[in-house]
Amino acid sequence: MTASRLPISVSPWITRLSLLGALGLGLLFRWPGLRWGLPLKFAHIDEAVVIHYSMRIVAGALNPGFYDYPGFFLYLLAGLFRILGTLHGVLGGAGMDELAGLYYAGSADFFTLAARALTVGFALLTIGLTFSMGRRRGGAWVGFGAASLLAVNALHVRESHYGTVDVAAAFFTLWAMDRILDFGLSRRVRDGGEAAFLVGLAAATKYYPGILFAPLVLLPWWARHERPVYASAVVSLLTAAGFFCGSPFTLLAGGEFAARFAHLAPKIVGVPNSSAVILPTLANLWRNAGPAALGAGVLGIGYALAEKGVWRLLSVLWLTLFAFLGLWRGQAPHYSLALYPPLFLFAFRAAERIPRRGPAVMPLFAAILLALSVPSSLREVRIARATDTRLLAGKWVRENVPPGSKILRFAHTPEFNAGDPFSVSVDFTNRRLANASTNWEKTRDDILSFDGILYSSFDPENDPVLGVLNKNLVVVHRESGFPPRFPHHPQVTLFAGPGRVR
Repeated sequence: MTASRLPISVSPWITRLSLLGALGLGLLFRWPGLRWGLPLKFAHIDEAVVIHYSMRIVAGALNPGFYDYPGFFLYLLAGLFRILGTLHGVLGGAGMDELAGLYYAGSADFFTLAARALTVGFALLTIGLTFSMGRRRGGAWVGFGAASLLAVNALHVRESHYGTVDVAAAFFTLWAMDRILDFGLSRRVRDGGEAAFLVGLAAATKYYPGILFAPLVLLPWWARHERPVYASAVVSLLTAAGFFCGSPFTLLAGGEFAARFAHLAPKIVGVPNSSAVILPTLANLWRNAGPAALGAGVLGIGYALAEKGVWRLLSVLWLTLFAFLGLWRGQAPHYSLALYPPLFLFAFRAAERIPRRGPAVMPLFAAILLALSVPSSLREVRIARATDTRLLAGKWVRENVPPGSKILRFAHTPEFNAGDPFSVSVDFTNRRLANASTNWEKTRDDILSFDGILYSSFDPENDPVLGVLNKNLVVVHRESGFPPRFPHHPQVTLFAGPGRVR
C-alpha cells in the first residue's frame, strides 16, 4: 500500500492556532448544554441508566450487571466520579459518600454534570483527532476544515451534552480507524496489534465498532504482509484482549449477556422488516450532515476508491461501518455518529483535489459548509438552554395543585421529592396505560383513583394514548415549548377525572 502525497508544509504556529480554533468552536457550541434539564434526574433516560450503573461500580460492584452497552464507558465514568468526588471533599465540599447519598435521595446534579463533562471531553478529543488525521493524511485545510465542520455539526453538538456512550464510541472508532491506516502503510505487526486493541476498546464502549475487525483481519492479505497468517492471528487476539480489558463481564457473564442480547438484537440489529435497508441511515446523513457536506463526502469516497493509499483504506473502513449500521432494523441518527468525522475528511479531501484550484477555494469551501451548519447548531444550543417543559410543568403543579393530592405520573413527566406536599405514584414504563387506546374501560378505574394524572408525549399529534386521555379526562394544564423531540421538551399535560378539577 502506497502513501498519499505529502501535504504542504505549514507553520507550526498556524497549525496550533488552527487546532485551538477548531477546539474552541467545539467547546463554544457544547458548553451551554451542560446544565440542560437539571435538576431533573431522568431528563434523558439513557443518561440516567448509564449514571445508575456507573454508581454501582463506585459502590464496589466489579460487574455492574448491565449489558445493553458494554462496560468500558461505565468504568471510565465510575473512575471520574471517584476522582471528582474525592476532590470535591478535599476542597471543602461534600465528600463522595455524601454525594452518593444525595444521588440516591434524588439529587443527581453532581454526577450528571460529571458525565456530561466526560462526553464533552470525548467530543473535543474527536475534533482534535479529526484535525490531526486530516492534516497528516491530506493537508492543513483538510484537517482544519473537517474538524471545524464536526465542531459545529448539529447532531454531534446535540449528543455531546448527554452523559451517554455515543460520543465516546465515535472517538474510539475514529482512533481505531487511524491506527488501521498506519498498519496499512507500515505493515508492522505492532501497528496492527495497536489498531486491533483499539477496535476492541471501541467495541467495549458500544458494540457496533467491532465490525471493523472484519477489514482489519483481512488487511494483512490486502496489504501483502510477509506473514499474513501470523499478523491476522495477532490482530484477532489483541482485538479480543482490548474488548476484554474494556468490558470483561460481557464475556465472564456470557450467559446473562446472551440472554439480554437475544432480547434486544431483534428490536435493534435484526434484519429490517419495517424499514428500508441503508436508506434511513443515508437519510439521516442527508439531514444531519447536510446535502452539501454529504455530496462532497461521497465524491471524496469515490476519489479514494479510485486511488491507492490510506484514503482508499479509510473509504473501505467507512463503507464497512456504513453498510453494517444500514442493515439495522433501528437506524436512529445517533447510532451512526461515528460516520461523521471520516465523512467530513472525505468532503475536504474532495475539495482539495479540485484541479488548478486557487488559494481561495479551500477557505471558501470551508466557510460555505460551516455557514450551512451553524444555524441548526445554534438551534440545538437554544433548545438545550431553554427551561425544559417538565420543569415548567412541575413549577405549575407546585403552585396550583392543592397539598395532599394524589398524583400519578408517567414517563418523561415532572419529578417530585420528599419535600413536595403530594402523594406521587410513578409509572416509568407507562404500564397502566397499556390498554388505554384499545380498552379504556379496563384502564378507567385505576386512572380515576388519582386526583391528577401527568402524561407526556413527544408526538402529540399522533399519540393514540394522548387522544384517549384528551377524550375521557379533563385537561387541567398543558405545557408546551419547542416542538417535542426526545429527550427535549415533551408536551406535558396534567389531567383530572370529571368532577375532580379544583
